[in-house]
Amino acid sequence: TPYEDQFAYLSRTERLAPGQVQELVEALGPLQAGPSPTMPVLPARPRRSALAKAPKTVRAKAGAMLRIATTGLPPQLIAALKHAASFHNPEFY
Repeated sequence: TPYEDQFAYLSRTERLAPGQVQELVEALGPLQAGPSPTMPVLPARPRRSALAKAPKTVRAKAGAMLRIATTGLPPQLIAALKHAASFHNPEFY
């Protein structure tokens, strides 16, 4: 149910500290996201051949959005990250 005045509602919400966000994430557990919940999920440890020459470390910055540095990442890994970050919007269809 949408709020009648979304901006008024948001102005009354309190900002969470990073520690509170971490506690909330741990309490909620994993979140299934993507275009279709019935599509197979990437295995926990994908084969190296499926991701080409992926680096050991992928740099990311959490802010208003999650920014992932794609420099040096193989196209297969970039595609897998984009797929994992997309949300299905049934109202679009």
